[in-house]
Amino acid sequence: MHGSADDDQHEPRGRTMNAPLFALLVGVDRYSHPDVPGLAGCANDVRAMRQVLVDTFDVPGDHVVELVDEEATRSAIVEAFATHLRARGEAWQRVGGGTEPPAFLFYFSGHGSRARDVTGREPDGYHETIVPHDARHPDVYDIRDLELAAWLEDLPGENTTVVLDCCHSGSGTRGRRSQRVRAVPPDPRPQTDLLDRQRSPTTRSRTRGVTTGGPVRHVLLAACTAEQEAFEHVGDDGTVRGAFTYFLVPQLAAMGAGPRLTYRQLHERVRFAVNDARRNQTPQCEGDVDRLVFDHRRRPWSVQAAVIGIRRERVWLDAGRVHGLTPGSTMALERADGRSAIVALEHVEPVRSAGPVLGRVALPERGTGAHLDRLDLGAHRWRLHVTAADQPATASFVAAMRSGPLAGVVTHADALDDADMVVTVEDGRLLLADASGRRLVAADDPLAFVAAVAHVARFAWLLRSERPTLQRGMPPPVHLRVKALVADTFGERQLTEVSRRPDGAHEVVAGTPLVVELANDARVPLYAALIAFTSDWAVTVLHPSVRGAQDRMAPGATVTVGGAPERSLTAFLPDHADEAIDHLRVVATTHATSFDALALAPPPAEWSAAGPLPPPPTGREALAETATPPRRGNGVPSLWVTTDAVLVTRRD
Repeated sequence: MHGSADDDQHEPRGRTMNAPLFALLVGVDRYSHPDVPGLAGCANDVRAMRQVLVDTFDVPGDHVVELVDEEATRSAIVEAFATHLRARGEAWQRVGGGTEPPAFLFYFSGHGSRARDVTGREPDGYHETIVPHDARHPDVYDIRDLELAAWLEDLPGENTTVVLDCCHSGSGTRGRRSQRVRAVPPDPRPQTDLLDRQRSPTTRSRTRGVTTGGPVRHVLLAACTAEQEAFEHVGDDGTVRGAFTYFLVPQLAAMGAGPRLTYRQLHERVRFAVNDARRNQTPQCEGDVDRLVFDHRRRPWSVQAAVIGIRRERVWLDAGRVHGLTPGSTMALERADGRSAIVALEHVEPVRSAGPVLGRVALPERGTGAHLDRLDLGAHRWRLHVTAADQPATASFVAAMRSGPLAGVVTHADALDDADMVVTVEDGRLLLADASGRRLVAADDPLAFVAAVAHVARFAWLLRSERPTLQRGMPPPVHLRVKALVADTFGERQLTEVSRRPDGAHEVVAGTPLVVELANDARVPLYAALIAFTSDWAVTVLHPSVRGAQDRMAPGATVTVGGAPERSLTAFLPDHADEAIDHLRVVATTHATSFDALALAPPPAEWSAAGPLPPPPTGREALAETATPPRRGNGVPSLWVTTDAVLVTRRD
């Protein structure tokens, strides 16, 4: 989701609040149960957050409620969320809106842990939790992630922020015992479901072939990944704070005199500062990450990577071959001074890449965003044959192929027999067809046509790119299983294998609820994504379902996509189509990465004539990974693997 063009005409400053902000800040250093150890920086965290809200963002003091230590019981947190946050949203709804809905912030600093899952939805059998002051006493339980998510659904609008400075893993303590970590062991008690209702289904967004769960309306800023622990940190003045909050607050305060950052930009700045202090703690940012901080407005998403380091005049970025980058491609840095700066990629690994900055400009800081400037496919460029090259429209297109945005992805084919695609003019319109003559894209405007061809080339490149394996000669260790949810004779929904056609494609009837299972049969943990290449030229990340999330699959683990109301997956077919062919792909990496850069929105409708676009060209054979995998961190090779399945949706 992006804001309108008007959203970006005037860059909002830090003190510009377009709606009142209501904040609930919770910090727990002292716990009443003897088995839950105390902490030292949580009350300090709450005070620092209150100060930055009041001083930097001009939030009225009575809009901020604090619950510290003995005040932060489970019942008190539930009550404060209802009376201070949800009630404000209900009051706004009663007057019929008319203004922007309020902004909401829920902040927690304290212990994080886990609780046994009774829903059967969690692969490891546990929910992540936050630990109130009186947790672990009889009949007093942690606050689970599913429970907090249900609370958030009751808040109106799209301006809700959740900040959790606690551990999400609940695993055994690592590192020196003198360093306080914000984790306690899981609660082993079996719990009845504390929710008084199930989460309501989210709004769904449609792509051809599948219907996916809609976007998350809030943003989560978390102190660490699900497998890590959140440390406390001693500042220069001797004050103990949570490491995440310690570095978060100055970045929020800096917005008082400068432009409002997006959550994505804020996260990039904070995570590097935290990593410098605590190498094993990596903050996360999930959800509506391109929204401005404490604002409903968004910036159009163009950032596909961030600067993660500079060595020997080389800029390193956190995107690589997994995301479709190649040596020779260029990335444009998003500099605060507005000056153009381009990184020419020379070295591309699975999840990171590097190259020098062109021209005489200062080297960027870590956390600086970058987006794809020009993709260079080298010897694997698409071969285009242009007919009627003497016409003005096609002449300008040939120029774009030679030195414009298409220069790195296509090359001219003199003979029709040598071409992957053909460009011609039909009834005054530019037309792109594949070598067999199938119409792919048509447009009246030459500039729009160039953008269309670039989109098709990018889509086709991602679809046919490398097919690596973790071990040479071995089958991919990540299995992809497509199943259907069908009702039995008693009306109960059961999982059943989807039928296969002779060519191996999965075939389903439109409207069928689907479940896709990803199984990690490797001996190492993997970070996996499920990607849908749909026949309307879109690339959709189906898992992780929340933008920015990095889900780690343990050896032997299985992840299920679909089936639950909040993560539904349904076979979909437009009214004017009898069949749709989509490609499902699992991309798994040995090192954490964000798969957001793979997403590609459907092209504008004006690119083509009425009616569905035919399936995109598959082009030549997929590339094989040939480079020696680099080693990262403790010497573990940086590897990746893909597994594909074809899904055919037809009418009943």
